Amino acid sequence: MAGLIFLIATSVVMAMASFLAGALPLSFSLSQSQLRLIASLGAGLLVGSCLIVILPEGIEAIAAAAPHGPQPPRLNARAAGRRDDEPSKQQPELPAFSIGFGLVIGFTLMFLLDRLPRHATEKFQTAPTSRHVSLENLAGSSASGEEETDGFLGSLAPSPRQTRSLATTTGLVIHAAADGIAMGASATTPNLNVGLIIFLAILVHKAPAAFGLTSILLKQGLSKRATRVHLMVFSLAAPAGALATYSIVALIGGENMEGESAQWWTGMLLLFSAGTFL
Repeated sequence: MAGLIFLIATSVVMAMASFLAGALPLSFSLSQSQLRLIASLGAGLLVGSCLIVILPEGIEAIAAAAPHGPQPPRLNARAAGRRDDEPSKQQPELPAFSIGFGLVIGFTLMFLLDRLPRHATEKFQTAPTSRHVSLENLAGSSASGEEETDGFLGSLAPSPRQTRSLATTTGLVIHAAADGIAMGASATTPNLNVGLIIFLAILVHKAPAAFGLTSILLKQGLSKRATRVHLMVFSLAAPAGALATYSIVALIGGENMEGESAQWWTGMLLLFSAGTFL
């Protein structure tokens, strides 16, 4: 129950902070260097939390859920000089396939989400200068718009207004929902400090994303009212993904959120989200 309350509280804060950050371009604008600095800080925190927190927690959860080998005889423990009441420290074998599978699936999904829209644009658009927008290059486009970027928020390819705006929002919503998977999975672990670290990293990462999304939508000619609707959908994506992930793990694990089945799924979801961050 504590994990659910924590998740609801952080989800509300996440949605409000994302919406407020995205509403800033409706009032004033930041320079490209300032936005790039914030985006770099957010990306660094996200990758750092992935390598230091999410990845080890996912491996630990997977290893804890894996079947343990037979315990060594107590006679061996005495022969080794251990006390009778000292627990045996046998290390379980790490399920390397499950760990690698979760990471590869997460990485592949985000890679395809970043690359496929660009190839589709090059195939169906006749304009040779069409460009694709990516979360990593959120603040990387120059004011003149002449420098090509590989990222999702750098694209202003000539196309109908609604199509461009919908594609921009859809890509970032999927990224945000993937971030929510890490939040939801971390809330199912007994250590809420892990969830707090992941929440702060994602929060700093999403602020420039929301700001850049609104800026691009306004540049694409979308009205302020329609831009707010797109921003609201983006702001709710991560909390929705987090709550959905928590519900799935709770449904699989039943009342025992620390059971082997729930731990295995928690570990796999953490590894999947780590792959998406990488």
